[in-house]
Amino acid sequence: MTQKDIQNRIAAQRTFFSQNTTREYRFRMDQLSCLAKAIRAYEKPLANALHADMKKPAFEAFTSEIAVPLLDISFTKKHLKRWMKPTRYKKTALSPFAKAQTIPEPRGNVLIIAPWNYPVHLALLPLVSSIAAGNCSLIKPSEITPETSQVLTQMIAEYFDPGFITCVEGAVQETQWLLEEQYDYIFFTGSTHVGKIVMRAAAKHLTPLTLELGGKCPVIVGADANINQAAKDIIWGTCANAGQTCVAPDHVLVHQSQKDAFIAACKTHIHTLYGKDPQKSPDYARIVSDSHFDRLVGLLEGQDIVCGGTHNKKERYIAPTLVSPKGKNPKIMQEEIFGPLLPIISFSQTKEVVAHIQSHPSPLAIYLYAKKSITKDMIIPHTKSGAVSVNSVLSYTAHPGLPFGGVGDSGFGAYHGKHGFDAFTYTRTIYTQNRPQRSAFRFPPYSAKTLGLVKKLFRI
Repeated sequence: MTQKDIQNRIAAQRTFFSQNTTREYRFRMDQLSCLAKAIRAYEKPLANALHADMKKPAFEAFTSEIAVPLLDISFTKKHLKRWMKPTRYKKTALSPFAKAQTIPEPRGNVLIIAPWNYPVHLALLPLVSSIAAGNCSLIKPSEITPETSQVLTQMIAEYFDPGFITCVEGAVQETQWLLEEQYDYIFFTGSTHVGKIVMRAAAKHLTPLTLELGGKCPVIVGADANINQAAKDIIWGTCANAGQTCVAPDHVLVHQSQKDAFIAACKTHIHTLYGKDPQKSPDYARIVSDSHFDRLVGLLEGQDIVCGGTHNKKERYIAPTLVSPKGKNPKIMQEEIFGPLLPIISFSQTKEVVAHIQSHPSPLAIYLYAKKSITKDMIIPHTKSGAVSVNSVLSYTAHPGLPFGGVGDSGFGAYHGKHGFDAFTYTRTIYTQNRPQRSAFRFPPYSAKTLGLVKKLFRI
């Protein structure tokens, strides 16, 4: 695709949006239904593509890539009419005859840049919000998952007018061309590094945007935690999608009294979930590319491997691996891991955990396993994160009513459900003066008497 082709697609979408069709409630509902129909029709091709790109298990493909957008569509359709209603405001003493309201307006032409780790989910979930808000959408799927990108593009082309929704495939060059153009809104999911590039591009046109980025999501396992349940959850969260999840457990801070028991439980659950040889498990995905594989293997250099550590580049396989970090601030504790490697660190006092979290950029999520509220009361008020999940990992992201988003280096802005509708609209004020203003004191020349009356009115 050439740069001119991209410009033509954007121009076509601007023309489509200018016809005002997307503003209609019935149109939005029909297009949401159309998207649900398309997802169901392409469920198998999408699952096959996900397996080809990263050997994603069929169960994970359905639950994390197919079911979540369908659930969000259902939730959105149920509430859309209410979301679209104007918000009315009370009259004031200075405007007794005015009607004041705000309405949620479509932003216009939207660019959605999707990542590779959940290439269907993270392309379609923002699209649900964009459709509900009445926008035209241009989607840039990830070139790192080429099979999925191709199937997704084919699905969109079959079910939607390209003036309304279209996909642009390609790599760095095509993304650069896309970012040179002007949009009414940009929604980006990806790394903090690339997020800064997108933000700089948006700044040239003063384009508002949402950035859904990454972060080293810590897990705190308190002295009173249910160790067996915590270990099972954390191993699943670390190994689902081979750890290639922005809200995956990145490292564990476990109370020193529970460290040995926690490690033993983790080893047990690696075997119960993925067998004695996870490489043979049909439920364990692979690393998406050679470069990501090499980066992950590099993080293990010089570290104490507690469990796992085996890898096979030909298959891009890395075993579920427990690590005891070695050295002062090793690389594995500096950057987001984004793979099935789990550093485990012990602590003796909760204030150590707080200091550790405060010393790092704010993550998308903090996970906490504890029974006593005192532990939660120590952690939550003294840290920052997009979310806190207690006695559970990952699951909060599937709730269609909860906002999903980061803070600081993990991004800004939130979506899912109503929060997605709000992100893809802007609030427009409509002020109607129903009677002519007859109050002479509003107009010059002013006098001390009228100033006194106005001050009295304000006090009332």
